[in-house]
Amino acid sequence: MECMIQCALVKGCKAVNVCPSADHPGQADCALLDEQNTGGCDQLQEGDNPSCLFVQRNCQNGGTPGGSKCLCQLQFAGPFCERRIRDCREAYNNGWTSSSVDGFYLIRPVTSRDPFQVLCKFSWLGSTVPLRRNGLKLTLNTWPAARNGQFRSPDCFFVGLENLHHLTNQAHYDALFIFVKDVVYGVKYVGFSVWSAAFRYELAFNYSYPHGGVNGSGNMFNGAPPTVFFTQDRDPNGCAGLHNAPGWYGSDCNGYSPFSDNVVLPVNGVDTPMENGNVVLIRTGSFDKL
Repeated sequence: MECMIQCALVKGCKAVNVCPSADHPGQADCALLDEQNTGGCDQLQEGDNPSCLFVQRNCQNGGTPGGSKCLCQLQFAGPFCERRIRDCREAYNNGWTSSSVDGFYLIRPVTSRDPFQVLCKFSWLGSTVPLRRNGLKLTLNTWPAARNGQFRSPDCFFVGLENLHHLTNQAHYDALFIFVKDVVYGVKYVGFSVWSAAFRYELAFNYSYPHGGVNGSGNMFNGAPPTVFFTQDRDPNGCAGLHNAPGWYGSDCNGYSPFSDNVVLPVNGVDTPMENGNVVLIRTGSFDKL
């Protein structure tokens, strides 16, 4: 029993082998193993003492043994499928790559207390979609509404600022803002992240550029730093009132909001009205940012 408890406490331990000790009669030797024996005890190599006990940790949440690790159902990950996926890219890297499984799934980023739902696009290399604006309008004029998000339909939702903060601060992400007006317009933000509520969900990125493959849009967040979030009830600079929309604006109130009822993007220096749109997050590294 003590050997199995040790295995449970050691990261990477997948099984234990317990044998009577040759050097200490009445005691046992405990070996922690980092491989699973998917064929059961028949594959164990018989030692000098045939009384050895082999115990392996079980796959959880519907996972099945597969070589040295468990094969997890789409929404779960970890050596034993013991936790929720942290973003859609993690499921993609676990083998869920078909567009036939595109859809809404629960994720739980590293620092999130609770899981929340996002749209996963496995046809887009496991991209995570936290915002979609197709047809319907979002109502995020108050701070609690913007913090918690809103789901009006599969074509109109926002995961909320708090969830977006936890998502973008667990690893390095690029964000692609795509909007449509007769043709597709896009701008890509490299190293995109949203800070915590203590910093008014300040938006940060390394640099931006018009996204290849679609018509280029200029930087939406071109105000004087810091670029923080404004709502009608938290509007110290009057930015949300000036634009008649919640959103990220600079201290000079410059910027363009993806939450406006009538989204406008700077295209070739001209403010251009848009219709539908998405924000797509693409993880570009491992979960080592924290």
